[in-house]
Amino acid sequence: MWALWSACQGQETATTAVELPSLSFLAPTDGSVVAVGPLDVSLVVEHFQLEAPAQTTLWPLWTAFIATASAHDETGIVSGYVALELDGTVVEPFLDATQATVDVGEAGPHTLTATLFYVDGDAVEPPAVATVSFDAE
Repeated sequence: MWALWSACQGQETATTAVELPSLSFLAPTDGSVVAVGPLDVSLVVEHFQLEAPAQTTLWPLWTAFIATASAHDETGIVSGYVALELDGTVVEPFLDATQATVDVGEAGPHTLTATLFYVDGDAVEPPAVATVSFDAE
């Protein structure tokens, strides 16, 4: 028994590092001053493939968003979309690109938050969230 245990001690187990999805803002930058009106937003999304859910009308007044693919494709890359919030209000619910334009309607301090969601609508775990604060004049 001792020989078996000590032989196993010299063996290393192979582990595969899993890259977690992440995102960050390129623009606007934290603490920046921007003009009131249209604001160009630029994101960096890593280890995540952007893909919006497909929209389908199930009833004349009811629209549902149906996942068009599984959360993982054959390469193991996680897919989904970004939801953008300006001051706690969703302004882009299904962003499937790293560029967007949001309307900053009032002067003053603002907070822009981006959150990654799987294509099926569940939030990425652990959460992948980026926040930037800026002032509009």
